[in-house]
Amino acid sequence: MNWDQIKQPLTTALGMLGGYVVGKGWITLEQWNSLQEVILTVGAGVAIAIPIIRDLIKATNKAKITAAAQVPGVTRITVAPDATNGLAKAAADPALPNVVKG
Repeated sequence: MNWDQIKQPLTTALGMLGGYVVGKGWITLEQWNSLQEVILTVGAGVAIAIPIIRDLIKATNKAKITAAAQVPGVTRITVAPDATNGLAKAAADPALPNVVKG
């Protein structure tokens, strides 16, 4: 899903909300247009940030070892005895019996 696919229904929904808010007299049309631009800009930032954050989380050492251990034909992955961080956690995880410290 790309930003254009998100932006179109969001813009439509904001247009309907803006018509209601301006129609009630709570804010002016100029204020609404400015607010709508802010909402769309923040939405674009969120749409860009979410996949980046997701990829950073998925790129941990433990995630890499877990993915490799699930490949058919991989019988054993040996982690260095002095491994730290995610590699040590992967070797200690009972759900990954084919990942061992060597």
